[in-house]
Amino acid sequence: MPHNALTHDQIEELLDELIGMVLSSRRTADDIAAQLARFERTQQDFVLRWVKVVAASNAELAYQFAQRAASALMRASSADIEAWAVQAMDVFDRAGLHAAVAHLNSLDAFIQLRKIMAAGLPFHDVVGVLRNFLQGFPGRTLKLDSAVQIYTDTENVFLAPVAALFQSRDDNFRWFKACAVTLWAQCYYGSWNVAWGEVIASYPDPQRALSALHALEMARLDACLARDLPGVQRDMARLRALRGEALDSTFSPASVTDSLALLPRAYAAALRVSVCYQGELLPERISAMRAARIAREKNALRIALAKLTAETQRPLAPIEMLGNGAAPPLFRVVRTKPEAPDDFSFELQLDGQPMIPPDGVQSLMASIIQDLGQVPEDYLVAAGDVPYDAAQQAAPRRAIRVMCGRAPTTKRARIFIRSVIASGSSTAKTGRCCASWTDIRCGTIFLRAPCANITAWCGNCGAASRRCAATKKCRSGRAWATMLTLTRWSKRPWMCTVV
Repeated sequence: MPHNALTHDQIEELLDELIGMVLSSRRTADDIAAQLARFERTQQDFVLRWVKVVAASNAELAYQFAQRAASALMRASSADIEAWAVQAMDVFDRAGLHAAVAHLNSLDAFIQLRKIMAAGLPFHDVVGVLRNFLQGFPGRTLKLDSAVQIYTDTENVFLAPVAALFQSRDDNFRWFKACAVTLWAQCYYGSWNVAWGEVIASYPDPQRALSALHALEMARLDACLARDLPGVQRDMARLRALRGEALDSTFSPASVTDSLALLPRAYAAALRVSVCYQGELLPERISAMRAARIAREKNALRIALAKLTAETQRPLAPIEMLGNGAAPPLFRVVRTKPEAPDDFSFELQLDGQPMIPPDGVQSLMASIIQDLGQVPEDYLVAAGDVPYDAAQQAAPRRAIRVMCGRAPTTKRARIFIRSVIASGSSTAKTGRCCASWTDIRCGTIFLRAPCANITAWCGNCGAASRRCAATKKCRSGRAWATMLTLTRWSKRPWMCTVV
């Protein structure tokens, strides 16, 4: 036993005082005291002090730390053990005892990470700059986070917790940027617009096929970045030069379709990519994420177009035309630069007239175009509308049960009734709460409220009158029997009757 060191019994007595609440006749501090008795007094005091500190957070965690302390003294410095204990308490606060014990069991990995962190650039030091850097690029906005693997699921970009491949801090930052841009480029330039999982599964060695496809795409994306982001591409070239790496230029695909066509030859040649910023390809994660996003964005766009229809200031089509099966408002998306496949600029048109969509709708359509190359026609049918079918004109009209929420303005009511009649739906709901039930039949529509000030619109020419709707004729000569009659709304529930 070293000079002036604590004896086995003394250490055991001190441990009983510190963590006695988790000890029992079957679980004692005897083994821990026996191990610590072989060390110098300063080391013993160091461990006992940290057992006391950890016990202030949790006695069981302190016991687990004490069990591993003797082994840690032989493998790590005092500074490493302090950081290890502090990290264990942080993990306990965030994720609980099980995760904290798992951290205590990974001392070697923790020490290695600390060495890397000492010479490298932590992700959390540059995440803000990298996030702003990525947001300046076109295409879908990607979230940024750290993970063990470097990859993208087409909505998130995951980078390493620390960059330590290079001696220079600036070069480590360039490496972070190169990784982020490579993953963004996979999303923006359409790498994931094909089912890679199905393609590589048809080869005898799927992993070899995936490596060959990765090499082809890295060569293609490098050419795209050299054209569109030459400054970033030069930084990538610098990183390759520092590490003695190079991209294989045997094949030069111009699109992801070319990469698929060249894959059999690349597979036969065992083509592989090996550059420091390439990341990993995880097709199984991307296919699930992409399928969910496509379905979600289709519904979101149709709902957004329905709101745009209600809010538009353009003249409304005659209401009796809608009642006879006329087509609902027609949206189209026209690519403004169709000759540039990687340019997703577009124009939204409503009944042939260009309109400026809100930012949310614009980014939604850009994301859809990024996934599918276009906005399909069925995406452009506003929620509640159905595509026009001339055969529906002869179909019998049926009663439409409508539950309307807050009493709308005259214009909003008019738009709402148009959309209900156009939809052909047996039930429609609008607003946040129900004020009353309303029966509407396709035909002449009268809205009746507890006020006498009635305004009538002709569904044919748009003329308005405050006179009796039963006797007045519009400029076109049609009787008011075909007109939409609206009231000035009061706070009381309203009723609508079809004649």
